[in-house]
Amino acid sequence: MNNHALLMLTILFLLFSITAVQAETAEEWYNKGLALNGQQQYEDAIEAFDNAIQINPNNATYWSGKGISFMFLEKYEDALLALDSSIVINPDDSGIWSLKGTILSKLGKFTESKEAFDIAAQLLVLADTDDSDEKTESVDSEKMNIRAKNLISPEKYETAEEWYNKGRALNGQQQYEDAIEAFDNAIQINPNNATYWNGKGISFMFLEKYEDALLALDSSIVINPDD
Repeated sequence: MNNHALLMLTILFLLFSITAVQAETAEEWYNKGLALNGQQQYEDAIEAFDNAIQINPNNATYWSGKGISFMFLEKYEDALLALDSSIVINPDDSGIWSLKGTILSKLGKFTESKEAFDIAAQLLVLADTDDSDEKTESVDSEKMNIRAKNLISPEKYETAEEWYNKGRALNGQQQYEDAIEAFDNAIQINPNNATYWNGKGISFMFLEKYEDALLALDSSIVINPDD
């Protein structure tokens, strides 16, 4: 690999990674984000939540905190992306589904909004079910049915942009192989979008598959050499 390729990968890594101060724990960063949200310092709150997520990307609460910050900034697409990451980790949180419904409504996606609110309502009913062994087993079965029907799945993604956003969410959760598959689906629908190739290249970079990353980034450059 030549020096130019190594430099390009290094720059991309710096652009797309967030450096967290390791002296602080994920929970401390999360609490800082909550405090900053309370002070209406939403951009700083997002940075704090990102630091928490970098330390522990599998905590749904950190992602939902970030989503709420974006919501207050009226950056609804970004909020939705963060909430989807939260739902992937913890699909049983009715509050997050309800919040997703609110954001979808603000985006004018009323059918999807109703679906999210319906899921929230179903989960609330199940949460109120008696805690006997027999009913617990039934509740778990119902939750699995809800997940199967409503979790982020291939059937939910039809457009290239939706697949691209799924790839971004999976990258954020360090699920890089799945992210590559999502970016590939976006590319199959629209192979002339440089951003989709960039996303794929970044996933390969995090997997330390630098030759594959370079191929994807070269495809992006062919499409948009001025980026």
